[in-house]
Amino acid sequence: MNPVRRNRHVTVAATAATAATSWALVTKGLGVHLGVRFPHAAASVVGLGPTVGASVAAVVVGSAVFGLMQRRIAQPARYWTVLAVAVFAASLALPLAFATTTAATLGLAAIHLAVAFAAITGVRLSNAAPRVAKSGTALDRELLGAP
Repeated sequence: MNPVRRNRHVTVAATAATAATSWALVTKGLGVHLGVRFPHAAASVVGLGPTVGASVAAVVVGSAVFGLMQRRIAQPARYWTVLAVAVFAASLALPLAFATTTAATLGLAAIHLAVAFAAITGVRLSNAAPRVAKSGTALDRELLGAP
């Protein structure tokens, strides 16, 4: 498996782990009831499965968009990061608008922040061009201009 593909797999796993850990910390550790109420629907609780599922879906789609941008535009990392931060900011509208309590709003926002950090950092790092370290003699030749 090539390093970029392996790193993408690690990013997906790390983002899922971040989602699960932050959800557990907020719900079990702090005891926050993550209640939401959407218009024309009964109140519900944000569970572990949807939290991890949405996080994995977001990082997979984000990686695919980054891959497309690498093929189409110059400086894809810069433009992708701006897009990813904008999507994160838009995702914060959900807990702000639909959480049932202030604690749920803060808990959901904290989970969004943790997952966004893991996903954005992971996708950027996993798509970085692999760098090959030069040996001391090769570096010496390059610096000295020797063949």
